[in-house]
Amino acid sequence: MKNIDYARRERRAKRRRARRLHRASACLLLLILFFGIHTLVQHTYKSKDQDSGKAGSSQDTHLTLQNGYSWNDDSATSKGDVVTTNEINLRSGPSAKYGIVCSVPSSTKLTMTGELNTDGTWAKVKVPGGKTGWCCRPYLQSGVVDAAATKGLDQEDYPLSIKVSLNDQKVMVIDAKGLTIKTFACSSGETGSETPTGTFSVSNRGISFYNSKLGEGAYYWTSFYGDYLFHSIPFNQDYEIKQNEAEKLGTPASHGCIRLSMDDAEWIYDHVQDGTKVTIQ
Repeated sequence: MKNIDYARRERRAKRRRARRLHRASACLLLLILFFGIHTLVQHTYKSKDQDSGKAGSSQDTHLTLQNGYSWNDDSATSKGDVVTTNEINLRSGPSAKYGIVCSVPSSTKLTMTGELNTDGTWAKVKVPGGKTGWCCRPYLQSGVVDAAATKGLDQEDYPLSIKVSLNDQKVMVIDAKGLTIKTFACSSGETGSETPTGTFSVSNRGISFYNSKLGEGAYYWTSFYGDYLFHSIPFNQDYEIKQNEAEKLGTPASHGCIRLSMDDAEWIYDHVQDGTKVTIQ
């Protein structure tokens, strides 16, 4: 009888140990799943934040009936070495909606393959090691771009000044002799978001910005009055130029800033110094 009771107790003890082991294993599995999902979510948000940071660190033959907006930069189809101006993500396609191939630090030498998207704002490049991907061209710097940026202006042309005609939707760049050396088509603020008039002064600039409330951003911004800027045709959340907005160039269409073609926004970004007088009337 004692042997039977002992055997029963042993069986009950084994079942209790088995249940405890099962519960412990289940808890361990849940912990592993929890921390795995937590790590994945953190990594996803980190990648999105890095993309957003790059965006915020934050260039008229551009409009054609058949092809829409295009960037006519001289180096658009060039191949050769370029250098990143910021830390950037290379994408598997010409838009921020494509997956990230790899991240590239600032000042990294890349090789342009010669492939561009339809409006010329994204370029396919090769990184050291052989990987290829797409990135926004304003974040690339090359000898060709540098040479183009300084071509045609002498020191005696400075100081420059800028006049904006809201009636004509034109931006005029005037040299030190009072001669108009550049005239750009623009889009000022639409009704309800009018561009301020008066005399202002250029004070800051950047390669790009993105406004999450408006769901759009732009390249080559140059500030002339607080948040009022000269900048390119806007792009959407995927860094794709808004073709419908490009078609409005030459008519009031902005939220108060002065929109320009990519080339013209880049020209002002490159040539117009801080302190330059801006008159809007």
